Amino acid sequence: MTRGKILFQYLAALLFLGALVLGCSGNQRFTGVGYCDHIDYTPAVQLLYPIPGATGVPVNIGVLVYRGTPLGTPTSPASVPISLGVGPSPSITTEPTSVPSPLPSPAATPDQPNGSVYAVALATLSPNTTYQVFATQNVGGCVKPGQTVVTNIGTFATQ
Repeated sequence: MTRGKILFQYLAALLFLGALVLGCSGNQRFTGVGYCDHIDYTPAVQLLYPIPGATGVPVNIGVLVYRGTPLGTPTSPASVPISLGVGPSPSITTEPTSVPSPLPSPAATPDQPNGSVYAVALATLSPNTTYQVFATQNVGGCVKPGQTVVTNIGTFATQ
C-alpha cells in the first residue's frame, strides 16, 4: 500500500466518524442504521414559585408552581414528575394540582414569554430546611432512546 492511499483511508475514516458524531448530536434518536433521523427534545421546565434560591418560605406553602414549554414532542410538562429532596436526589413525591389564580407572589419571571404554567401540591414541609426541586424528563438521544434524566430546577429554604 502506498503512503498516499493509507493517508486517504485515514482521512476518510475521520470524516465518517465526524459525520456520525455530528449526525447524532442534539438529543436525536439513533435508528440503528448509522445516523440519527428524529429529534426528541426535552420540555424546558422552570421553577416559578417559590423563586429559586428563596429563603424564609413558609412550611405550609401548599403549592409549587412551574412553567414548561414542550419543544417538538408530545411530552407535556404536566406529565413531567416534580419531586423534592433534602439532599442531592429526590425523595419527596408531589401530585399535580390546579394552578392558583392569581399566581402566588413573589414568583420568578418566566425565561420565555410562551409556555404553560403548572402546579403540584406540597404537604407541610420541615422548618429550617433547604429543599432541592427536581424534574424527571425524557431526553431521548442516540445512545439510549427514551432515557430519562432527573434535573435540579431550583432550591428554596423554609422558615
